[in-house]
Amino acid sequence: MVRSCCAYNCTARDVREARLAGIKFYRIPQNTLKRKLWLNAINRKDFHPKDHSVICSQQFVGGTCTAALLPIRWCCKHDDPLSPAYAPSMFSFTTNAKKRAAVQRLKRYEARKRREEVKENDTKLAKLESTVADVSDDDPSYTSNRSCMSVLRQK
Repeated sequence: MVRSCCAYNCTARDVREARLAGIKFYRIPQNTLKRKLWLNAINRKDFHPKDHSVICSQQFVGGTCTAALLPIRWCCKHDDPLSPAYAPSMFSFTTNAKKRAAVQRLKRYEARKRREEVKENDTKLAKLESTVADVSDDDPSYTSNRSCMSVLRQK
């Protein structure tokens, strides 16, 4: 039996062509808070999802995971509650202004995550540099480590 997206007016079906096009299908979550968010977003009257009910990646900010988008980390749903892709939000009844705003929120979220990663990596590098500096001050044979650290700083 072919699974179909449960979003209103969505005709996506879980078949080979859809998967090749980068469309993924996700089950409605069992986690009660996340499930409520998803069902409110789906916004279907008298909709009671079954175990096999799914929603396609086109309903999430970021849409399909095509080959061009694969380097992007959050091209489909995301498990971080702060992410705009945590719950589906791109439906046929969603206005274009809301869709543009959701895409902008996703871009800001990704930029914030990248800044946090860079800051974390810089902190780790500073700790490593201080450890190497402490060791090299004690033992003159470790002077070559300073040149290694300068190479690491350049990357």
